[in-house]
Amino acid sequence: MMTLVEAINIDLSHLIFEITEYELMMSENSPLESLNKLAENGFRFHLDDFGTGYSSITYLHHLPVESIKIDKSFIDEITPENDNKLLVDAIIDMSKALDLTITAEGVESEYQYNYLKDKMCETIQGYYFSRPLNVSDFEKYNKKFHTT
Repeated sequence: MMTLVEAINIDLSHLIFEITEYELMMSENSPLESLNKLAENGFRFHLDDFGTGYSSITYLHHLPVESIKIDKSFIDEITPENDNKLLVDAIIDMSKALDLTITAEGVESEYQYNYLKDKMCETIQGYYFSRPLNVSDFEKYNKKFHTT
């Protein structure tokens, strides 16, 4: 990885690697040493699909990740009819205690957006904002929010 970064001269501050919790836990060899070495060299990692795998909190504490992405399956539970939002709240609280930023994936409603915003979730992504866009449509969408 370092050879590749040096060969193509990438600024690692603009690059984040997402690792799914499942793949991390199912790896035959413990990736912790390799991830730590990469992190020491400027690589940044986010833990994707958090809550769907089998990670232990102790292991999570030692991973060189800076953010946890809450899986959409948990976000789907955030509805006005459902008072059971305890898992989302617990993931957010745990992330804050570990000094990790939080991303909520798959936000589709204003209710979910407002709930997560009130819980101080730093990053919110999903169809609530937009469906996937091609380059041309993205440029039009982006101009609506960033006028120069």
